[in-house]
Amino acid sequence: MRTRRGRTAAVAATMTAVVALTVTACSEDGDEPTPEVAPTPTATPIPPFDADQPAARAVLPLVPVDATELRVTDWEQVRLRVGREDITSAAPRRQRDQFWRKVDRNVPLLDTGLLRPDAERLLADYSFTQDDVAWEAHFETPRGSGWVLLMDAPVLMADVERAVDDGVGALRGAEVDVARRLVMRGVSAEPEESWAMAPELGELVDDTGESTYVRAGCLDADAVLGTVPDGSLARLQPLGGFVVVLAGRLATVYLGTDRADAFARARLDRTSFSTAPQVSQFQRAWGQAVADPSSGRLGYRMRDDRAATELMLDGDLPFAVCDV
Repeated sequence: MRTRRGRTAAVAATMTAVVALTVTACSEDGDEPTPEVAPTPTATPIPPFDADQPAARAVLPLVPVDATELRVTDWEQVRLRVGREDITSAAPRRQRDQFWRKVDRNVPLLDTGLLRPDAERLLADYSFTQDDVAWEAHFETPRGSGWVLLMDAPVLMADVERAVDDGVGALRGAEVDVARRLVMRGVSAEPEESWAMAPELGELVDDTGESTYVRAGCLDADAVLGTVPDGSLARLQPLGGFVVVLAGRLATVYLGTDRADAFARARLDRTSFSTAPQVSQFQRAWGQAVADPSSGRLGYRMRDDRAATELMLDGDLPFAVCDV
């Protein structure tokens, strides 16, 4: 089974009493009391990387602040979904092959596993494979793509370092953080310059599924829906970003709390001006939404999860458009 992983008070009271007595003495002598100095405001604390957090929340301090999208696959949740939470690279080849066939057939994935193409060499020469990855995250920025892998505890990070040094497959040019069991490329050098400082996104990432999609901002209405008449989207509230969590065939969309436009967004694929071809594809793949304005959530029971994920990755999501 896998697992993630009163001396001060007395001094303060004494100092308070001393200050009070000093001010009283000065006042009695006719001197003006020393004015109080307003405390210097402290900066908002930056959440550090915490592997015990849900994968999509844990990775936020590593995602560059100018990233446009984030895709997270929680392989521990995937293994639970197909009933093989015990699978590792140490399992017999036949069991590992069966596991991946079940995954490819039954689990909607946004990424299929960064290390899978090099599984044979990684296992033979470095004793780990994709089967030893707890979760992986991929993000897109104006400068290109980046990714992060969290390795499971049994993996020797020295073996991972050797594979990176040897430039094996996708690991070429990667960075290894042994203490945090991370392998990564293109990540933010400082948490202050990461999505950890984007509360409009972080507040939406608080759920666990096999796959999580996080998008900064919203989507262009004309590109997604077709030509939208002026004023048709006037009832929509601004959208700073959104999250989609996939768990089995269920997709939950997080827009932020108190969304008076939740019902309107849930019906955007069924309006008279939604004429783009991908709108009908969305209806067939995603089905019809249920909406909760107070929580800002939309729920879908996907009819075709493969087509649904393709539409998501292509940015064809009617519920996430902007009135621009």
